[in-house]
Amino acid sequence: MESNQQQLPLESAPMSLTLDELDSHLFKCADIIRNAVDKTDYKDFILPLVFYKTISDTYQDRFEEVIDEVGDEEIARQEAWYDFVVLEVEDWALVFQQDHTFNSPTGAARVVLGRSSNGWRDWANGDGDTLDEIERQ
Repeated sequence: MESNQQQLPLESAPMSLTLDELDSHLFKCADIIRNAVDKTDYKDFILPLVFYKTISDTYQDRFEEVIDEVGDEEIARQEAWYDFVVLEVEDWALVFQQDHTFNSPTGAARVVLGRSSNGWRDWANGDGDTLDEIERQ
C-alpha cells in the first residue's frame, strides 16, 4: 500500500532563511496539508493552528517585554504579568478563561479536541443528546 504522505527534508544543523525562503517553505507545508485532507476540511486544520499561533505569539511578545523589564525569566513567567489567561488547568481539564467566539460548532469542537471533528455530532448535553439533535431536528 502506497502512502500519500509527503515528507520535508530534515536539516541536521540550524539554517538561516530569507523571508522569501520561509514563505516558500510555509507554502510547501500548506500544500502537504492541502493534499492530505479533503478540500472542505482544509480550513478546519489551518484555523486552529492560526488560533494557537496567535495565542503563542501574544504570550511570547509579552514574555520578552517582561524579561526586558525585570531581567529574570522565572519572574517573567509569573501569571501576574499577563492580562490574559486563555486556558487554565482545573481538575485535570483545560478550561477556557475567556469567552471565544467560533464561526461554527465544528470549528469550536476542532479547537477544543485538537483534531478533525463534526461539532454538530460531537457536542452533547448531559443526557447524550447531540447539538444536531437539539438544534436542527
